[in-house]
Amino acid sequence: MIGRRGANSIRSNLWKILFLQAMNWFLLIMPTLVLFFNENGMTLSQVMILQAIFSMSLIAFEVPSGYFSDVVGRRYTLVISTILNSVGLLFMSLSGTFMGFMIAELLLGMSASFVSGTDSALLYDTLESLQRTEEYTKYQGILSSISHFSETLAAIMGGWLAALSLRLPLYVETVLVALTIPVSLMLIEPERKPRNRRAGLADIIQIAKFALAEHKVLKGFITYSSFIASATFTVVWLIQPAVAEAGLPIYW
Repeated sequence: MIGRRGANSIRSNLWKILFLQAMNWFLLIMPTLVLFFNENGMTLSQVMILQAIFSMSLIAFEVPSGYFSDVVGRRYTLVISTILNSVGLLFMSLSGTFMGFMIAELLLGMSASFVSGTDSALLYDTLESLQRTEEYTKYQGILSSISHFSETLAAIMGGWLAALSLRLPLYVETVLVALTIPVSLMLIEPERKPRNRRAGLADIIQIAKFALAEHKVLKGFITYSSFIASATFTVVWLIQPAVAEAGLPIYW
């Protein structure tokens, strides 16, 4: 059992998680990212390579970041994610070369892997400490709604900012994402049941092998979700130069 003061502290995790979700999905650069790369001399092939680098970085750190979250803690994992996200965006906003953009995409992919699943795990741990696990589905629904609303609003605002300068959405998003660092530092790590043994590198390899090779259902779900995500983002990246070539204003 936790005292009233402890409960109030842990309860504050709820609004912090919602805030982090809103900022993580406030993607001002998404609607005009390809146009930004083009303005800096990147061909469409180079743009797709950069996005492939982001995806490979995310996949490469997905399992290790989950291990880190379980062993070291949710709070530290989210702190690392917010720092990587801020540094990656800062790097991209100040870069103008393929190498600079590549480093930025690597950092952003790592950031995405560290937040992936960790925010949901922290939410559950928080509700469990408050003895409110029956509300987990409700809060997951709220998180989903926030992400969609935030992404939609950012798409509209990002287009208008890009009409002034294609680099401006990056500057603004970098500043906004930097606000997530102090918020993540204010998160409270709820107490969890102790593990029977400490996981190691062999466990990470075994989990990855089980999910990606041995378990047919899991492998199928991972393959399917990867295909859907890839198809969706391919449309996002390809439609931007097509719309610009058609002569539509950037803010559309």
